[in-house]
Amino acid sequence: MFNDHVAALPSCFDNVAIGATEVCEPKIQFIDLPCRTLKTGEEIDVWATDVKGQLIAILTKGLVSIK
Repeated sequence: MFNDHVAALPSCFDNVAIGATEVCEPKIQFIDLPCRTLKTGEEIDVWATDVKGQLIAILTKGLVSIK
């Protein structure tokens, strides 16, 4: 049981950090980056281009924080 509580601590700290950020910046948007398995430099470039497009689109609506 103790190990379960210890394992949950990082999630709890993340939630506290997100809550504090929301208080300081109430209009902030939290996003998750898309997960992919990348094998080549070209795949990295495609992923980075996709992410950049998503971030630019979201940024037009306000501040962005990446989880």
